[in-house]
Amino acid sequence: MDTTSATRRGTYWVAKSADEKRLEKLILDTLREHGASGWTVIFGRQSGALGYCEYTKKEICISRRVILTSWEAALDIALHEVAHALAGHRAAHGPAWKAAARKIGASPQAKAEFHFEDRNGELKTVETDYGTVRVRIGDEIELMGKPGKMQITDIRRTKLTAKDARGVSYDFSVNRLHPNYGTSKVPQNAVTLKDRKGQPFKIMLGETVFSHGGRDYTAVWVKGKIVWCVNQGIFIRVDQTLFAGKAGK
Repeated sequence: MDTTSATRRGTYWVAKSADEKRLEKLILDTLREHGASGWTVIFGRQSGALGYCEYTKKEICISRRVILTSWEAALDIALHEVAHALAGHRAAHGPAWKAAARKIGASPQAKAEFHFEDRNGELKTVETDYGTVRVRIGDEIELMGKPGKMQITDIRRTKLTAKDARGVSYDFSVNRLHPNYGTSKVPQNAVTLKDRKGQPFKIMLGETVFSHGGRDYTAVWVKGKIVWCVNQGIFIRVDQTLFAGKAGK
C-alpha cells in the first residue's frame, strides 16, 4: 500500500481526535512493553483494510471508520496489528503470530469479521442514557422534541444523522431516540415518582397507564418530571403527576 507523504496528506494522518490519540498510546505502550520500539501509528479512511502493519517503515495504520463505529472493534484490530509487529513479517497468521496475539490479548483470528454501520439495512447497537437500542440506516424514526418522522442516513457511536420530509439533514445525539425504538416490548420495571404534594408513588414502565383521544398509552420512559407514553408509534409527553394514583393498577 502506498503510504508516501504525498498520499498521506490526503488519505492518512497522525492522531488528531481523542479516540485516535487514545488508541495510538495503547498501541505504542503495548509495543514498548514487549520490547518493540521506533514504531509510529497513523490513521486512514480506507474501508477495505481495517488496519495494516508496514514492517519496513515500522508503521501501523488503523481505519478511522472503525473507531467511529466501535471502540471495541478498533481495539481488537489495533492489537491484531501489534501482534504482526511483534511476530515479524515471516510469521504471517501462523503459530508465531497467534502466540503473540494471545500474549497481548488479541483474538488469534486471521481475518476480522466486521461490518461498517453505514451499510443500509444493517442493525447497529447504540448506548443511550435510557438503555441499549438497535438502529438501522434507512429506517424512519421519531425523535424527542422533533415533530414528524425522519429517516436515518448515518449512525455513529453517540450521534445519528436523519433527514426530514423536506430533505434537510440534522445531527442528533442517540439519546434523542425514543426509548422503545427497535424493540418488540418496553422495559418491565418500576420507577418512583412524586406528585405535586411531594407524595411518592410508583409507575410501572411497560403498563398502560394513560388514555387520550380513545387510545391507551404505555409508559416507556421517565426523565425528571416528564413521562413519555406510546401507542402504535404515537408518543405523548405528560407531567408525571397525572399518573398519581393510577400506576400499578
